[in-house]
Amino acid sequence: WDLPAKDAFDLLQAIYEIPKDKYKERLNTLSELLDVTKMLQTQIRRLSLGERMKMELIGAILHWPSVIFLDEPTIGLDVLAAHNLREFLRVFNQKEKSTIILTSHNMDDIERLCSRVLILRDGTLVYDGTPSGLTEQGARSFRVRFLVSPEKSELVSLAGVSDKDVTIEKEETGAGATARFSVKTEQIVPILQALISKYQISDMGIEEQSLENVIHRLYESDKLR
Repeated sequence: WDLPAKDAFDLLQAIYEIPKDKYKERLNTLSELLDVTKMLQTQIRRLSLGERMKMELIGAILHWPSVIFLDEPTIGLDVLAAHNLREFLRVFNQKEKSTIILTSHNMDDIERLCSRVLILRDGTLVYDGTPSGLTEQGARSFRVRFLVSPEKSELVSLAGVSDKDVTIEKEETGAGATARFSVKTEQIVPILQALISKYQISDMGIEEQSLENVIHRLYESDKLR
């Protein structure tokens, strides 16, 4: 902890027998991409968590590995640091063609970095495909604003959906309310027709289901939808 990161990198150069010219070029490239050039001579213990994680990442790929394993790479990072780290990994993957395998509970990591997603549930592989494939299978978020706040039980019965597929956000005035339905695309028109027949609607919209919600529903269900 009392040594600067540069000393640790010099040791890694010797261990992996990286030629000096390549080592210098790679270190300059990596430190610039991760914006830590000015910190290479700073004692490790004086760095923030995000800065230490960046240094660890540099140390892990100085020898240009063909496969990189990352476990929760953005955990503990602030929004800007996480964004910069994701952008670095994306660029490195494209330029060097390294295979990056990562585990993460952060859906931004998955959506912005991964071309292939594997989801495990109780030790069983339940999905193997693209992130977009998950959201295409998942429900849409169908939003309806009512002039008068309805009862949730009435909406569930009228729409013919389960209780967990409907959420209601009441307005501060206590009059109107906005209901959100998590349903398949083909269910939207019949549900809207049923709602219009009984309630006054002032606004509506259809939103793509987030990857996080799709995966949440996947783990709740008995089988992959």
